[in-house]
Amino acid sequence: MARVKVPRPNSTVRLKKWGPGRIAQLKLFLGHLEQAIGISLAAQVAQSPKRNFSEFVPKVPIQDITAEVEYKEIRFTLVPPKGLKNLLFYEYVISVNENFARFDLEVSPDPQLIFPNLLDDTTYFMKVRVVTKDGFVGPYSDTISGTTPFSQSFGLFDGTEVQRMITQTFFTELFARDYTAIRGRVYYSIEYEIRTLFEFSATDNINWSDIELHWADEPDGSPNLVVGNYFQVTTYRSHDRVTSGIGQDMVVTTDSFSTELVLPGPFEVIRRGTFNSVFSTLVAGDHIIRLFAKTLPSFHSDTGRNDFVPNDTFTSFLYGGITSIKLKNFNIFEALVSEA
Repeated sequence: MARVKVPRPNSTVRLKKWGPGRIAQLKLFLGHLEQAIGISLAAQVAQSPKRNFSEFVPKVPIQDITAEVEYKEIRFTLVPPKGLKNLLFYEYVISVNENFARFDLEVSPDPQLIFPNLLDDTTYFMKVRVVTKDGFVGPYSDTISGTTPFSQSFGLFDGTEVQRMITQTFFTELFARDYTAIRGRVYYSIEYEIRTLFEFSATDNINWSDIELHWADEPDGSPNLVVGNYFQVTTYRSHDRVTSGIGQDMVVTTDSFSTELVLPGPFEVIRRGTFNSVFSTLVAGDHIIRLFAKTLPSFHSDTGRNDFVPNDTFTSFLYGGITSIKLKNFNIFEALVSEA
């Protein structure tokens, strides 16, 4: 009978201490190995023609699922179900058919998935289930749905130039443009030029006007229903110097001082710029975007700093004279807001 000799362990053998760097390398290697095994296992489970259903794999409750629509994307988010063990990934299914006759399938270990590049104005149906590392699958969640907007954005440009005279102290319509909204947030602008139309005689040698302009979304253009953002523009124009030599004395104001300013000869202040405004989300359908203006009835002391202000002691002026307003290059852009 043959004997097998079993050597005794050498009591003098000792494990060599590894430095911190070697331990970190080992942990990194084991982490990569675990990830590779997980990917391989996930691929095997995903490609398996037959899944093993288990009633012990928890179902994702419908109250723990949300679907947020943003433009052409749907963000599917869930709360991991209680009692979940050995998670491999979640299996997400999306379809345009409520019965999922045709569908797309995505897998991810994350409890959130974004479905991108979806169709406009389309309702999508989604559900999810759990796949475990040992190859078991749980029941699908109840179906949740989300509808993408009709379009992401829309806009137009109107280069028409219009000119109006403002002489009264109630609102006058300056501009109107038909527009069909797609239920988005609207940004729009128009270029303006505002000037006092006439010079005046030595008796009223400065023509001064404060113009207030309002954007409105009006079905009938009623000036009593003007809403939306507004702004104020001041314009003035003088005639030649009066005989007394004091007709064109002005006061210029700054943060720290007020001083008289004598200007030789006539002058004119023309205001040019771009009026930008924003409406809240417009209701889908036909709208008329309008711009109204009026002259303010009396001199206002809230004129901007570093602006000319007429002084009654030295200056004869006519307030609220005829004003010309020229408008052109109307732009409108509408961007759809997020929908849940």
